[in-house]
Amino acid sequence: MSRQKIALKNHLSGDQIKARYLGCKDPREARRWHALWLIHLGYSADQAGELIGLQSSWIRRIVHRYNNEGPERLVDGHRVNPGGAKSRLSEEQQQELTAILKGLPPDGGLWTGQKVAVWIEERTGKKTYSQLGWKYLKELGESVQAQRRTYRKAEQTPHFRSSENLNSEL
Repeated sequence: MSRQKIALKNHLSGDQIKARYLGCKDPREARRWHALWLIHLGYSADQAGELIGLQSSWIRRIVHRYNNEGPERLVDGHRVNPGGAKSRLSEEQQQELTAILKGLPPDGGLWTGQKVAVWIEERTGKKTYSQLGWKYLKELGESVQAQRRTYRKAEQTPHFRSSENLNSEL
């Protein structure tokens, strides 16, 4: 199936696109500018994708975004709008949790993701899973706590037989 050649709108000149590609610090954004520069030079989406390691469908998306929304839309959207849910705990609650984690949990033992999740659930009234408790445990800089195993001292018997021992046993 042949595809029609894609073209760029004249938002920027070829030299400006190349300058943005060469001057870009973010590797993902640089790859997008590189794709646009190759399209400007007359490469097809398939050729440009093969050269820079993107699928041709992504090249077409990049060109479409550039043509319809302008050059400012090539900036990584995660950097501008990282998204994600808001923090479950307020700043004060995080400070309270940090202080509490320095001591022992109510039932003794060690702090776990589940124990932190129970504490969060009691404070916020929202169902909280142990994964979120673990995330806060790590995020607040607390060390991963686990009891160490105790091992018996290894016996002094060798784990292999030397050729000398084999010969003497025969």
